[in-house]
Amino acid sequence: MGPKPGTQRGRGNTSTDKKPTASDTTDSSISKLWTGRPYDKPAWFLLNRRDLYDAVNGARQFIRFGISVDKKVSVKSLRHAQAYLNNTIIEGTLAVPFSIDKLPALAEVAQQTTPVTNTTAAPAQPATVNTAGTAPATPGATPTAAPAVAVAPVAPVMVMPETLKDLGPGHERLQIAPEIFDNMDEAILRHFTDAIVDVRTRQTLVAHA
Repeated sequence: MGPKPGTQRGRGNTSTDKKPTASDTTDSSISKLWTGRPYDKPAWFLLNRRDLYDAVNGARQFIRFGISVDKKVSVKSLRHAQAYLNNTIIEGTLAVPFSIDKLPALAEVAQQTTPVTNTTAAPAQPATVNTAGTAPATPGATPTAAPAVAVAPVAPVMVMPETLKDLGPGHERLQIAPEIFDNMDEAILRHFTDAIVDVRTRQTLVAHA
């Protein structure tokens, strides 16, 4: 390690060539760095977690609801989409982020069926016959009654949804795009690992992430 701040290498000469590290200064921007020393780890983690929402675009919605918002709201699965539309997501926090495992199970939805229409013909009217045995002339025939139409009420059928459309109103705002979340996971991980000064420590953490 290089000399401590203020240590002179020669008479009247203070070195300014060395890059600052977490042990060189108490400046807030530098204190987020982790040199690999175990007792510095809590400060590194807490300070970088505190700044996560401001540092990583979209992290707030991702941590709270597991979603990514752009032109559409991206979700991980149909189950995730249904929970979002039904407001049944357990909201995450910085301390306890959203977990896909805590989503409610995919629930059945009502599927409206086509009503059954019954057509009942009106009873036939007997023809009038005169005493001569011939049908009378009818200058103005009486119109025949139209068939009676009855619509039988049908209860909706409960089915398991298979597409976003099956979820009903609001589905058009959503899209299932799990690949987006791989990128978000990586961006959040980099937010923390980029603040690790020691290369070996950083590689170890990434390998176990």
